[in-house]
Amino acid sequence: MSELEEYLNDSLSRLYTLEPSSIHDGLQRLDALLGQLCVQTNNHKKSKMLSQYKDGRNLKSQYNHLKRWKVPDEDDAIFGEFIKLQNSFEYNIATGMIFCLNQFNIKTNNKGNIYPQEFILLAHKVLQGVLLLHPESRNLFFREANMKLLLSFLVNYKHYMPSVQCSAVQTFVCCLVRSVKNLRKFETLGGVEITCNLFNKKSTSKEVKLKILEFLFFYLIPETNINLEKSFEMDLDESVILNQSKHLYKDGYIRRTMKEKAANLKQYIANVDDLVQELVTSKPFGEMNIEW
Repeated sequence: MSELEEYLNDSLSRLYTLEPSSIHDGLQRLDALLGQLCVQTNNHKKSKMLSQYKDGRNLKSQYNHLKRWKVPDEDDAIFGEFIKLQNSFEYNIATGMIFCLNQFNIKTNNKGNIYPQEFILLAHKVLQGVLLLHPESRNLFFREANMKLLLSFLVNYKHYMPSVQCSAVQTFVCCLVRSVKNLRKFETLGGVEITCNLFNKKSTSKEVKLKILEFLFFYLIPETNINLEKSFEMDLDESVILNQSKHLYKDGYIRRTMKEKAANLKQYIANVDDLVQELVTSKPFGEMNIEW
């Protein structure tokens, strides 16, 4: 067993003890691990860059290159072993975070609120990190129970402080990015309506509303430039549209255009056209000529 395997095994084992102090230790260890891996990666790139550009030429362009994030694979010098271990059930961190969030969830916790909400924040933070580093872990949230678990932190918003609500919204971004099937599951389970309803409530704090606005910008990103709108305008059955989509995409999942997503949002919130205009004009996500 490698040093990393031992570390992950010890950290994850602490999560399943159900003892608050042990769970907190496990979460902190996993958070520290993800942070250390990212620091090592950045230092590795800087060291390599500086060795190649000792005289300072092209240094600025090289630093700009560091800002471009690329999902690591098993051959990555720093993340390689970590990615391999995340591919296994035994060491998968996202699975552990789902277990923890189920325990922390007020609705499902029969023992009462024995876990501080800071635990929820830390679990979301770790989950966000691993979902970005290991995209395959996002597949766990295609399972209805797991997607509903995330939604519960917004549905039961009265039980959670604003920072927890913000963290849950941010987790959705990490869970849904470039995952069309998760987006469709999110929509099917009423995720768009739930998020917009929270935004519309007068009692919702400004920080939560701002985080939801950021999420809505993300949600509006087109998943395709292929227009299937005519199929919807013709009131074709969903199964017919799905069959059309299967001819375009091997996974069989419908891709939504920005216009289609905007139409969906207009059912629940106002000024959607302003959001679209801002997204198109400011381009916070760069050019959006993409195919998911």
